[in-house]
Amino acid sequence: MKILIVGASFGGMTTAYELRKRLSSGQRDITVISKDPRFTFIPSLPWVALGSRSLDQISFDLAGSFARKDIEFVHAGVTRIEPETRQVFTDAGEYAYDVLVIATGHRSANEAVPGLGPFDGPGHSLMSPPEAEKARSAFSI
Repeated sequence: MKILIVGASFGGMTTAYELRKRLSSGQRDITVISKDPRFTFIPSLPWVALGSRSLDQISFDLAGSFARKDIEFVHAGVTRIEPETRQVFTDAGEYAYDVLVIATGHRSANEAVPGLGPFDGPGHSLMSPPEAEKARSAFSI
């Protein structure tokens, strides 16, 4: 069974590891696709914003972690999904699947509140590594 997981944060990584554990090696062929090459422990982003941790201290390389578990990792952005043909297209190629898991995580909707920021107002967000670093710069810490 070809299992394709899009996203490699908590949901994608947990799904990949659990499926690897629960299915025998002959039953599974697991591939994880992520636009990010590193896993970042999102709950630690306030520490990055306040200067007590660096991004390197709260993240790790995904490729090595997945390789140790016999899970294929593709560092690429998904450009299209075709459910009819069971294929996912990325900027690194196309991937067929029997089972597709979408685990791309949350998306803040700060733009729904005019002036909230960080998009069109003075506020800062701690929902992604670049936003946490931008907040740290604004705090001058």
